[in-house]
Amino acid sequence: MITPFIESFATQHLIPPWVSDGVRTWVFALPLTAEKITWLLDKFMNGTGLDIQDKLAPSAYVYTPRRLPQQYAFLVIADHREGAISHSPSAPPFGKFKSVVVGLTVPAMRAPWPPTSDIAAERVWVQPFTACDSSTWVFSAREIWGVDAQKMKIDLQRPTPGVQLHLDASYIGIAHFDFKSVNEMLAALHVEVGEVAPGGEVNPAAIDTHLQDLVDELSGQGDHRSIQIDSLKEFRSTADLDLAIYRALVSSRQTLSNVSPIRVHRPSDVAIDFMWTDGMEELLQFLELPTVPGPPPPHKAIRPPPPPQPGDAPTETRWALNRGPATVMHCVSFAATLGFSVLDTLHVYQPFPVVYRP
Repeated sequence: MITPFIESFATQHLIPPWVSDGVRTWVFALPLTAEKITWLLDKFMNGTGLDIQDKLAPSAYVYTPRRLPQQYAFLVIADHREGAISHSPSAPPFGKFKSVVVGLTVPAMRAPWPPTSDIAAERVWVQPFTACDSSTWVFSAREIWGVDAQKMKIDLQRPTPGVQLHLDASYIGIAHFDFKSVNEMLAALHVEVGEVAPGGEVNPAAIDTHLQDLVDELSGQGDHRSIQIDSLKEFRSTADLDLAIYRALVSSRQTLSNVSPIRVHRPSDVAIDFMWTDGMEELLQFLELPTVPGPPPPHKAIRPPPPPQPGDAPTETRWALNRGPATVMHCVSFAATLGFSVLDTLHVYQPFPVVYRP
């Protein structure tokens, strides 16, 4: 069962279940290999792979890639412009929390371990990367439903003539790990979606059926009204997960309702660039992105000066970095009411067996 979350005067948390109306969402499909998804699931969700018999309280579940001819990762941008509000009876009256959430998610299957014919495998989604510009959302994700979210500065520009979306994300960090390095505001992600030209709409029949089914899951189409998101909570305690003080698998549900008509964008009208830094290196290697010198236009390869006072937090973004352009296979956008709730803690890694309720 889930340990009850205790609110304190020092924290403001978005306690689930919560609902956010009018969430403007963009979904981008990026090609990925089954080997990369297997690596992700083995490292973070399966311990160190299927051979988990020597683990502390081995998990009763195993995660594997879905059986698809082509694997994908999905970059999802959600603009909670009207703000999310908690529907929990224990939620304090903090009101609505506006935020922009950027996340990478991959489809997977969760099956019982050891295998049994009594329980069927379930479709789930796993998020290897999540960022948000709201401290409230970030700490809630980390401490309640387990997503290891990162606080970032996210500049999301409203649509302008010819441009449907322009997003720039940056974070305070170190570009290259060295004892002489200093914190900078480092560019992390650039996304731009152009306006659909008359007659340039995408023919739905040209989209791979497997890919379309995955996009339908994420956009609430057909019979898909909810998805299940499984997360590894508190894994950030150490790089070696076997040494983590606390590890738990947490399952949550995301629902979509009042979905607007889906708008399909041509991949040729989309530009996505992840920026190469030591802090982003593992993510770019996971996506197998190339290295291209310099930032994407319209940004300049200029390194801003340090803050005038030593110790002050940097505010100007450094775009003088190499980029990793991503190949986009499909892109859709829509607006919807998004609901979020935590289902249960599936498993806690500890040195003695734990019995969970059915």
